[in-house]
Amino acid sequence: MFSRAHLFLPVLLPAFLMVAMAGHAHADSKGRDRKKEGHEEVYRAQKNGDILPLAEILARLRPVTGPEIVDIEYETKRGMPVYEIKYVDKTGRRKEIYVDARNAAIIETGED
Repeated sequence: MFSRAHLFLPVLLPAFLMVAMAGHAHADSKGRDRKKEGHEEVYRAQKNGDILPLAEILARLRPVTGPEIVDIEYETKRGMPVYEIKYVDKTGRRKEIYVDARNAAIIETGED
């Protein structure tokens, strides 16, 4: 005869882990109104003309960012397609800039 402990491991443990992981994923996104997009979404948006090509955005921003780009992320922030661009300024400080991917308008700047 199986005891409850034998039932716990193969049946209840995976169910418990799924619930725990779902709660963790929900807690991680809590309070954030942004979504990181995959390469397919970016490609489709560019192809449809919904956003500018990244090369064009970087060319427009070069007077602000300079040549030393550290990281670029594409995400949707409050329903708007946004590039988050991290760079090193002329003084060597890491900065970040949020740019509207539709028109290269600067939305927000700050220290990284």
